[in-house]
Formats: sequence, structure tokens, C-alpha cells
Amino acid sequence: MTDSLLGLDAIDWPRLHDAYGSAVGTPSLLRRLVERNEASEALYERWGTVWHQGTVYDCTPTAVVFTARTPCSRPVPA
Repeated sequence: MTDSLLGLDAIDWPRLHDAYGSAVGTPSLLRRLVERNEASEALYERWGTVWHQGTVYDCTPTAVVFTARTPCSRPVPA
């Protein structure tokens, strides 16, 4: 596990919620962010679940911390 994901498994993700219910799938999507070949798709999916149509969920702040720690290998469009 990279330093950017340090502490990921210590979070009680099933207790948190995203746009579709339990945030249990959030750790796997965050792990995909560090995989070079899946980062773009994972980022799109991630934001569609933790910040859906402008709604913030209780998992959003925690997911943002891990996302912000994840280094980008190329510029991400604004």
C-alpha cells in the first residue's frame, strides 16, 4: 500500500454512506486511484459516489483526504 492510502483500512467504511448507500466500496475505488491504468476511471466513479450532483455524504470528507494524498501522474482537467 502506498503512503497516500495509509490508514485506509482503519476507517469503518460500511458505517459511512455515499450516494448509493453503504460506502463499503470506497476503499477499492481509492486503491484504483493509485493504479496507473485505472486512475482516470476510478476518479470518475469516486466522485460520482461521494459527491453526487452536488450532494455531500458522510463518507465524502474522509474520501477527499485519501484522494488529495494520491499523486497524479498527469494533469487532471478542471
